Amino acid sequence: MSEASINDATVVSISEGVLSREAGGDTVLLSLEQERYFSLEGAANRMWELVSESKTTTIGSVLAAMQEEFDVDPEVLQADAFRVFRLLAEQGLVRLG
Repeated sequence: MSEASINDATVVSISEGVLSREAGGDTVLLSLEQERYFSLEGAANRMWELVSESKTTTIGSVLAAMQEEFDVDPEVLQADAFRVFRLLAEQGLVRLG
């Protein structure tokens, strides 16, 4: 999915075969398919938690929850979220649609 096609209505869900565990305030992900570990921290960690809680959600829902929790410019948050979810999708950790 290209950057231009990601928007607030984009549905995001965790890919099958991805395990996650909290470790010292960060989240460690294991892709069983790739046999690789990934680590998320800070805002990316919180984005993952919000998707994990609902299994399937929209990027807009994640942004709304984060906007209530953090004092951040909405445009900066949106740009960061689009980048994080695009990178997670490129690694096969989430599905966007």
